[in-house]
Amino acid sequence: MFKMDKPELELYGARTGNSLRAAIALEEAGLAYVQQFIDLRAGAHRQPDFLALNSAGQVPILVDRRVSLMVLTQSNAIMMHIANAAPERLLPGKSAIRRARFHESFFYFITDVIAPNNAAFQMKLAGKEKEADYLVWRSVAKLEASERFLVDGPYMAGDRFTLADIAGYTIARASEASVAWDRLGRLKAWFDLVGSRDGVRRGLQAFDVRKPN
Repeated sequence: MFKMDKPELELYGARTGNSLRAAIALEEAGLAYVQQFIDLRAGAHRQPDFLALNSAGQVPILVDRRVSLMVLTQSNAIMMHIANAAPERLLPGKSAIRRARFHESFFYFITDVIAPNNAAFQMKLAGKEKEADYLVWRSVAKLEASERFLVDGPYMAGDRFTLADIAGYTIARASEASVAWDRLGRLKAWFDLVGSRDGVRRGLQAFDVRKPN
């Protein structure tokens, strides 16, 4: 399943929101990496060589060999690690106000929008449809309320693209059909702007099995 060469940065993932966020971060950071598609349906995440990297059997995984071998298995930690390697591309700069707004919007998407959406998926697997429907509704409502962050610029933290936009865009894309875009002009403009970025487009295709490797 795994390649024999040893690239400096290697991202194991699938077409999941967490994996795509990590891939977009790498693309937007301009860091060279090798992507390894993990076929979840075929159970590739349960094979011994994968479990040796992450015993929880989850994606994404970032293997960083640039200084010494480091393996990260938490998607938000992966994103922050990537951002720290290219702060001028993924972080808000030195302004205390911009940093505060970045942290507010980034953690808002992680905890208030993405988390209930993930919980809804688990509820559906458990056969709890009513609970799942409520969590989906709550996630979309919180996503729509994120328009309030777009007051000082076209991006979530102002005039600079950051991890907050990656977190927000991927969940907005997954929830696109449920969002009331016609009454959310600023949010729609942001969604279209982020979706037009070359790094975002490449990241979304990172684990597209229809693409030749």
